[in-house]
Amino acid sequence: PTVILTSEQERRLLAYLTENASPRHLAIYLILTAGLSTKEVLSLTWADVSFPLKRLRVLMEKEGAPGTRKKFRDIPVHERQLIYLKKMQSLPPVYLVSGKSKKPWPGILTPVFRTISQELGFPALSAMDLRRTFAVHALENGMGYGQLGQVLGQENSAHFRSLYRELVSPETRERLEEELLAARKPRQAPEHIDHIGPDLSPEVVALRQKAEEKKR
Repeated sequence: PTVILTSEQERRLLAYLTENASPRHLAIYLILTAGLSTKEVLSLTWADVSFPLKRLRVLMEKEGAPGTRKKFRDIPVHERQLIYLKKMQSLPPVYLVSGKSKKPWPGILTPVFRTISQELGFPALSAMDLRRTFAVHALENGMGYGQLGQVLGQENSAHFRSLYRELVSPETRERLEEELLAARKPRQAPEHIDHIGPDLSPEVVALRQKAEEKKR
């Protein structure tokens, strides 16, 4: 089952990761505070970190066929993330998680999650739990499905919305449903050609008026 941390549990975990700073704890910190997937965080090298621009360049989780151009997305780095990154800063292109030039193996964080869960008395945590915790808290704080999809690098699909619909509070679910209904509401056609509404610019109205005059 999915584990969504409460705000208090999240604070405890962030404090633990900060007090016990290490490259692997940095990876977990970024998953929780930036919504990265395991694959994305393991792909990060120090060449992907821009301290002047306060940006991370993240390799998109879904890569194309061999030989196709890789896709990246840039995500902003807030002040606390920046402080943690500077603590662990190394020379590019070394990988953030391992501190080596060879990409870390996928299971490198599994024992770290196990230790953290035991020491903090949490249910067994995974990277997906923290990624979804980030997403749920973002929605609870006013973010919409579309913006969340962009942040996570995922398509705003029916499956995506259905997943998070079941994880948020009833109040947030109601807000999100209202936003979806508003986005799907069809626009009304103007009642008269002279009406300048949200669907007709002055230029379009002028062209239509000229066309009507020619018909006369």
